[in-house]
Amino acid sequence: MTIENGIITKNRLPSKKIGLNEIRSIKKFAGDFILKTESTELRINIELIDEESLVKLNSVLENLNLGVE
Repeated sequence: MTIENGIITKNRLPSKKIGLNEIRSIKKFAGDFILKTESTELRINIELIDEESLVKLNSVLENLNLGVE
């Protein structure tokens, strides 16, 4: 997973991208972050992310001021 230029990209085949400005809600459920836009969702398994990257991800998501359900 990468976050660049305001876009979160989940690097898998096929890759999936969501603009940070498109995210409408954030849920934490069963070890996943679920980022929802009006038309799609992106699941991020936080158990697979190293601690330093998880801190950065949390910071980016907190800056969206959406709160985590």
